[in-house]
Amino acid sequence: MIFPGIDLGTTYSMMAHVNSYGQPALFPDVHNASQFRTPSVVYIGREGCLVGEAAEELLEDAPELPIARFVKARLAQTQWSHGDHQQRQWSAEGLSALIVRKLLKDADTFANDEIGPAVVTVPAQFTDEQRRATLLAATLAGLGSVRLMEEPVAAATYYGLNEGPSDRTLLVYDFGGGTFDVTVLQTAKEGLFVLASDGVAKLGGRILDERIMALIADDFQRRFGRNPLADPGSAQRLRRLAEQAKIKLSKPGLPQVRQSLLLLGNPFDLVFTRQQFDAIMTEAVSETLASCSRCLNAASLTWKDVDKVLLTGGSSLLPQVQAEILRVSGKRAGDVVSKQPHQAVAFGAAILAERFGRHRDSDSVIQQVSGADLCLRVWDRQNNQPALESLIARNTPLPTSYARTFYTNRDDQTRLVLEFVQKRGEAGEEFSLGHFAFGPIQNPRKNYPVEVTVALGRDGLVRVTARDLVVGKEIAHTLQDGDGKLGMRDLDEQRKLVESVQINV
Repeated sequence: MIFPGIDLGTTYSMMAHVNSYGQPALFPDVHNASQFRTPSVVYIGREGCLVGEAAEELLEDAPELPIARFVKARLAQTQWSHGDHQQRQWSAEGLSALIVRKLLKDADTFANDEIGPAVVTVPAQFTDEQRRATLLAATLAGLGSVRLMEEPVAAATYYGLNEGPSDRTLLVYDFGGGTFDVTVLQTAKEGLFVLASDGVAKLGGRILDERIMALIADDFQRRFGRNPLADPGSAQRLRRLAEQAKIKLSKPGLPQVRQSLLLLGNPFDLVFTRQQFDAIMTEAVSETLASCSRCLNAASLTWKDVDKVLLTGGSSLLPQVQAEILRVSGKRAGDVVSKQPHQAVAFGAAILAERFGRHRDSDSVIQQVSGADLCLRVWDRQNNQPALESLIARNTPLPTSYARTFYTNRDDQTRLVLEFVQKRGEAGEEFSLGHFAFGPIQNPRKNYPVEVTVALGRDGLVRVTARDLVVGKEIAHTLQDGDGKLGMRDLDEQRKLVESVQINV
């Protein structure tokens, strides 16, 4: 039996396992054994369902085709969908399930063994709804037992594989395709203990590409009066050019990138300079370092307290990253470690999946923290407006819970309705978990006591329960809304869609 570790990424996805030599290894593509990373791209059309490199190759010849890209950023957004050639509407969870199914197909071909419980990684800044959406995607793909693990923790696990159990304070700088996460943790012979986490939800390689695209599109529009980003085919070409320019200018010696092309029927001489690139990167890296400072402050530490900085995620390879970290932190070059940054998360997930699969009591070796404040929506009588009351603070060690007794206001009140909210990031983004209706109360009266408990598990998922303190029994609850949750009907439709297609045939 193999225990897969899955890095379901914004731009690339990977599946790894621990091989017979005790080392983590990636599964290659079934059609190309030299390809170990699957582009997180899905095309569903008359040519069939293509996932990964197969979809990218089709786009080379037909860039105007509708594809689904960066679906990880759309998880838990029920208002978003992707239409295929039959006008069927796919959710981000359904499309993510197709990516996982492609990875499982690769594993089945090369491992020829039963798939056991899996570990799927998520950004540390993922909300409860995004985490549940990730679990849903894994379930739709056919995975039975799944555990969630935060990406920086997985990367630190891989780093520690051959480093021994000595005590260290690590800062994991995870600059991926769609998000930036920073986590400060301590290693000990007992395991990994997260002290604090922070991040920028909308910052990664995808955002850098889009900033480059915007500069090129502005230049084109000044010359020709048309926006190339409004045309799907032209936007696809610009995305590829932006990614190529980013890679070329990440190497020393090249002052600019020039290319002549035909765009929207107009001959266009594209010029993108190193000065423009450096300006974009300087702004982005400054955002990440501000997040690092917040994280260290939350852990009551400074850069001097950090033994090693671990760089992971493809965007961490950009030269400005390490240079700026060395400048700000005062560390020696040997203290900033880049160990297989593309694969580190998948490798760490595989190590944890193997550990959890073979040793059921291994949960205690990983302690994570809450990535957001868990709050209750209340009415501020002083200001006469809604407000948030924090119940569980960000960076609280998990698992944890909070309990409070609430009382009814009327004799005929048969239920209590409470709205729970997660607040994330320096800007205080709010994510409602929905209105929870507790009841019915069998013998209602005014000031009837109901104890409500909000718990955060090791996986960062929120669980809410209520207890009738008069009769001593648990009270059922229903979720009246919750914008990010798929209804049962939608879920059944997505399951049928996922099962109806064959991938890369």
